[in-house]
Amino acid sequence: MASPTPMGAENSFRADMELVEKSLGGGWWSQNELLERLRCVPRMLAAKNARLGRVLDDVELEDLAQETLVSVWRKRHQYAGRSSLETWVYTFCYHHLMNRVRRAGRRPRTVALEEAEEVRAEEATDYGFVYRALDELSPSDQDVVRLKHFEQMTFNQIGELLEISPNTAKSRYYHGIEHLRTILMTRKEELEP
Repeated sequence: MASPTPMGAENSFRADMELVEKSLGGGWWSQNELLERLRCVPRMLAAKNARLGRVLDDVELEDLAQETLVSVWRKRHQYAGRSSLETWVYTFCYHHLMNRVRRAGRRPRTVALEEAEEVRAEEATDYGFVYRALDELSPSDQDVVRLKHFEQMTFNQIGELLEISPNTAKSRYYHGIEHLRTILMTRKEELEP
């Protein structure tokens, strides 16, 4: 059973829900206030992009921010008030960014080239090996594994973000890790003489 939501957070979620509902009603003031709150989108995308090693340049990031804002605006009627507005919006930012990265066929980098220390070729190859294996997981398992390892989120946070239970997040994580282990072991055996 999930822990109860703190009273203050519940009131905040209710206020967020009311703001979204008023914006759907067409009130200019509430639409303007909601747009103010959505100014977090470019910051969220920039922070996530930085954590991935700046896989998108500034122009691509700006385009993605506009695309994400349009998506959030069009789907705001789906906001159910179970989390803060920003947590709900982060889901859009995360998925839009990861989809853009996948479509572009780019791999997140761990550090900028000029910041990188000397790395042995085997280490760099092994790291790419993991990313390629991770791409073979189902999208739902991939998301949970990435959030757990790259974003260092708890299962409760992942569950809230993806709108699944923490137990489902945990199950997807362990399923993904087991599948990842199998893929990597198979490849290791293929490479050994």
